[in-house]
This record gives sequence, structure tokens and C-alpha cells, in this order.
Amino acid sequence: MSNTKQTGCLVLAPAPATSIPRNRLLEYLHDCGFIGDAFSNGSTADFLIGERFLQLITFMGCSPHIELTPPADGRSFCHVRIRGPLDQPLLLAGGNAQAPRCPSCRGRIEPWRELLDEWHNQAASPIVTCPHCGEKQRPMELNWRRQAG
Repeated sequence: MSNTKQTGCLVLAPAPATSIPRNRLLEYLHDCGFIGDAFSNGSTADFLIGERFLQLITFMGCSPHIELTPPADGRSFCHVRIRGPLDQPLLLAGGNAQAPRCPSCRGRIEPWRELLDEWHNQAASPIVTCPHCGEKQRPMELNWRRQAG
């Protein structure tokens, strides 16, 4: 388990996570028009959006402005990043994410950010003990309420 700050991202994950090999997933996403050509984005290989991306994903709001091509000034733009396959779950949380709640007593797990390293060191099965009721859960079982993926 690792924390990667992700603000302003839509995270999609297959269920179960091991259900499709990476090369087959990339081929499918390209063939259906979700992803376009690969490009280098620092240390990761990301993908431009595909020709049908905007038919497959809907952006809501009052006239959203979506930057679809890499701007010359290096600002962020809409693209697709495929992570994995991974050996263990990866916690993605925005810098503005709120503390998760215990599913048993609904108490907030504070300070959760300071617990991330401990969760990571517990390898594939980190355990969280609720400071309010003492119940033990894995971080993925906590109630993140649209705060993390």
C-alpha cells in the first residue's frame, strides 16, 4: 500500500484487479477508442485520449473546459495513465482527501496520512485499528466516501 496524491483524477479499476493482462487491456482500450498514442510523461508512459474518449466518459458541470492536447507550457491536460499490474493495492488520495471512517462505529481514522508508511510496511495485508471502537480492518475496507481510490 502506498499513497500517491491524486487530485483531479478519475480512477477506474478492474474487479478483480488481476482479471486481465496489461497488454490485452491496452489493446482493448485502444481498439474501443478510449486511449490513443503513448507518450512519455517523465517516468511514466501515458496515453493521449482516444478518438471515442469523450463518448465513453462524460464531464459534468457548467461548461467544463477540458484540455485535450499537451500544451506547450507544460500545464496539465486530459490523458490516461495505466498503472500496474501491481503486486499489492495502491492507495490513491488527493491532497484534499478527508479522513476515512471506520465502517463499524463511523469514527474518523485520524491522523490517517501519518499511518500510510506503517500501512505500506505491513506489505499486502495492512491492518487499521480504529482508535474509537478497536475494530480491525484493512484500509480498503474503511469508508473513504469518495475521498480516495
